[in-house]
Amino acid sequence: MIENTANRALDRLEAELEAWRKKGPIGKLHNVVVFIRRTPQRRELVLSFADDIDSDIRDILLEPSASDSNIMLLQDNDTRWNSTYLMIDRALRKSNLIDAFIRRAETYSEEYKRVP
Repeated sequence: MIENTANRALDRLEAELEAWRKKGPIGKLHNVVVFIRRTPQRRELVLSFADDIDSDIRDILLEPSASDSNIMLLQDNDTRWNSTYLMIDRALRKSNLIDAFIRRAETYSEEYKRVP
């Protein structure tokens, strides 16, 4: 019984990963941004990574200023023609925070808290 449950969970995880791979890099970025912005706890976690960065490290990581550290990721939509560009631009500037969030989310034991 436990084996069947584990196999079903593994199959479901593999199906989710396959679905993300089919969407390409922009689709993956969209899904990560949606996942981060979905709950206030996740948004606060991403912003906490920005607050923890030392000013010397911020310069190395290409963070332009401390005021920029509280800017959240942008999510694209269908009604604004340049929203995908703006999402990519902001994600490139915040790539170190996204990477830190994903690494942190991979350590959670609860499946719903992990980025697929």
